[in-house]
Amino acid sequence: LPLGLKDVRLLLEAAETVSVPMPVASVIHDRFVTAMARGNAQKDWSVIGRVAAEDAGLPPAKGESSQTMTPGAS
Repeated sequence: LPLGLKDVRLLLEAAETVSVPMPVASVIHDRFVTAMARGNAQKDWSVIGRVAAEDAGLPPAKGESSQTMTPGAS
């Protein structure tokens, strides 16, 4: 995730220099930051989908644990 976050930051910086809005990139950036804050820095990009699902209040998929949950959350 750290390299993906770096890439999204570079994309947003480049877009800002030419005044191009990138609302979806901003959402992805926030998901990366959230996933990393929840201790998932060493996981692949698929954790972004799990973070979005958890933030929407969805339970983990069958066979998955809630490993991306905020520490201390139930």
